[in-house]
Amino acid sequence: DTSKVTTMYRMFNGATSFNQPLAFDTSKVTSMGRMFSSASSFNQPLTFYTRRVTTMAYMFKDASSFNQNLAFDTSEVTTMESMFEDASSFDQSLAFLTSKVTTMESMFEGASSFDRSLNAWSISSCTDMSSMFRQASSFDQDLCWDLSGVSDTTDMFYGSGGSIVDQCPPT
Repeated sequence: DTSKVTTMYRMFNGATSFNQPLAFDTSKVTSMGRMFSSASSFNQPLTFYTRRVTTMAYMFKDASSFNQNLAFDTSEVTTMESMFEDASSFDQSLAFLTSKVTTMESMFEGASSFDRSLNAWSISSCTDMSSMFRQASSFDQDLCWDLSGVSDTTDMFYGSGGSIVDQCPPT
C-alpha cells in the first residue's frame, strides 16, 4: 500500500536486473528523484499519477534500456536536472508542461538516441540549461525558444546537432 507515500526518491536506484511492471498509488508523491537511476534493465510502461511531483531530477539517469512513452502531468515539477542523462535508449515524444521548471541542466546529456522536438515546452521559469543536450549525439533539432531568462547555457548543445533558431516558423 503506497497511498500515503510522499517520496519515491531512489526507490529502484541501482536495481540493475529489475524489469517488472509497476502498478501502485503515487497520488501523494512529490519526489521521484533518482527513482530509476541506474536501473539499467528497466523498460516497462509507467502510468503514474504525477500531479503533485515537484522533482524528477535524475529520475532515469543511466537507465540505459528505458524507452517508454511518458504521459506524466509535470505541471508542478520545478527540476528536471539530469532526468534522462545517459538514458541511451530513450527516444520518446514528451508532452510535458514545463512552465515551472527552473533547471534542465544535463537533462538529456549523453542520451544518445534522443531526437524529438521540444518546441511546445514553455521555458519561462528556466534559468539553467547548461549541458542540456551535451553529447546527445542523435539530437538534431532546431529549438524555437526565447532564452532571455536563462542565465546558464554552458555546453547546452556540445556534441549534438541541435541549435536555437532566431526566426521561428509561424504556429
